[in-house]
Amino acid sequence: MKNIIKFLEADNAWGKFIKFLEANNALENFEREFTKSGRDMEYYKAKCEKWNSGELGEAFTWEDSKEGHRYWAVLNAKWREESKSLK
Repeated sequence: MKNIIKFLEADNAWGKFIKFLEANNALENFEREFTKSGRDMEYYKAKCEKWNSGELGEAFTWEDSKEGHRYWAVLNAKWREESKSLK
């Protein structure tokens, strides 16, 4: 499986999402959980393009993650707010 971060960074818009994860100390957590979920990266990117700010919500099941639902929900709310200016 390709490295999800390198795959997403190739696209400038996704680079902003990666920087957001880095700034919030969540990049390693995201990569670990996404990899663990076994999601297909092409499908994930296509699905996110259909949903505004869906990058976190579409990545994996939050309840099954090491950090839990609340961690990802708070981060997702912050991303949705910050990404409004990217639209």
